[in-house]
Amino acid sequence: MVSVGVRLGLRVIDNLSLKWEDLMGLEVGEKFIRIEKKTNKERILVMSSKLREVLDKVIEVLKPNPSHFIFSSQKGKGMKPMCVQTFNGYLKWIMKEYKIKYIGNCSSHLLRKTFVVGL
Repeated sequence: MVSVGVRLGLRVIDNLSLKWEDLMGLEVGEKFIRIEKKTNKERILVMSSKLREVLDKVIEVLKPNPSHFIFSSQKGKGMKPMCVQTFNGYLKWIMKEYKIKYIGNCSSHLLRKTFVVGL
């Protein structure tokens, strides 16, 4: 969750629409295009080595169905994306659990701002 948000810099609604197949076959440095839901603009994204590393580990453990959402609703069993409130709740739990310090509010937009800063 954190790696996808920080490495791609997408708005939460665009993160929630990602499916495993969107990222599974991409090599480090490979570009891919997403259409932003809010602005309807094309966004060119690049697969980073750090994101590829994290995704490979997660895929190895979960063995997800490529057509399922990465951030899926528990009720939807992979076929429905989770809601923004659930995403933010998990993010807050992660930040607290791993004692990650941040400035301001802990929400999905924090990941987007971190991307801009370039961490």
